[in-house]
Amino acid sequence: MIQYSEELEPDFRHASIDLFVDAARHGRGLGSDAVRALADYLVAERGHHRVTIDPAADNLAAIRAYEKAGFTPVGVMHAAWKDFATGEWRDILFMERVVL
Repeated sequence: MIQYSEELEPDFRHASIDLFVDAARHGRGLGSDAVRALADYLVAERGHHRVTIDPAADNLAAIRAYEKAGFTPVGVMHAAWKDFATGEWRDILFMERVVL
C-alpha cells in the first residue's frame, strides 16, 4: 500500500509519502521502486520540489530503501508515532528528497 498527501499552500508546498510492504514481500526492492516512482510522479506531474517520508527510526531496511530512492535523512523526531501493537511511542527518522 502506498499513498501520498500534499500541502498545496504555495509558500509551503510539498508532498509526503506513506508506504506499507507486507513482510512476505520484503527484500525484493519493491519499497524503493514504489517510493521512487511515486516521488518522480509528485515532482514531474504534481509540481512538487520537496517530498518527505518518515519511517520508524529503527527500521533500517526501510531507511536503506528510501535512501536508494533518493531520500536523505533530516533528523529524528522523538516519540512521534504510537505503535498501536505495543502502545509505546516511537521515534521516526524524517527524510526528504528535494529537487530544485
